[in-house]
Amino acid sequence: MLLITPSFISYKGLIVSVLLNQIKSYLPPSVNTKLVNKSICQVSKNKMMMTCFLGVVDKNTKIVHYVNASHEAPFILSARQDLKKKDLVFLDESKCNRLGQSSTSEFSVAQYQLSPGDRIFVYTDGVPDIRNKKEESLQERGLFKVVIVKFFYNSFKQ
Repeated sequence: MLLITPSFISYKGLIVSVLLNQIKSYLPPSVNTKLVNKSICQVSKNKMMMTCFLGVVDKNTKIVHYVNASHEAPFILSARQDLKKKDLVFLDESKCNRLGQSSTSEFSVAQYQLSPGDRIFVYTDGVPDIRNKKEESLQERGLFKVVIVKFFYNSFKQ
C-alpha cells in the first residue's frame, strides 16, 4: 500500500509531530482520521484545526481509498496526451470537516479506481499563491496550466 497525506495544521510545536506520526500509521483512512480528530480536539481543547487528505493506494487493485478533511483535493492526471483541465478528475467525493473542528465529526471514505498510466497530483493550498517576479500569483488556473502543459506533456516527450 501507498499512503498519501498532505496536510496543513494551524498550530506549531511538539504536539504537531505526535499527531502527524499518528496519521502516518497504516490504519484504514476512516479509523485514522477519527482517532487523529479526537486527539486534536482533546489536546487543543478545540483551538487547533487541521486540513488533511488521507489516501491509501492499494497497489494490487489500484484503488485509492481516501478521506478529505477540507484539504485541497488532489487530482488525477490520466495518460491521455491531449489532456485538458476538464479531463482532470478531482478526488473530492469525501468532503468532511477539518480535523479538530468537532469531536463528533464523521469522516466518510471515498474511492477511485486508477487506470494504467494515471498519476495523482497532490498539493497544498499555498501552491496557487506562489508569485512570479512581477508579484502575480499563480492562482488555480495557473497551477493547472503548469501541471498540464509544462509537467505532464514534457513527461511524454522523454
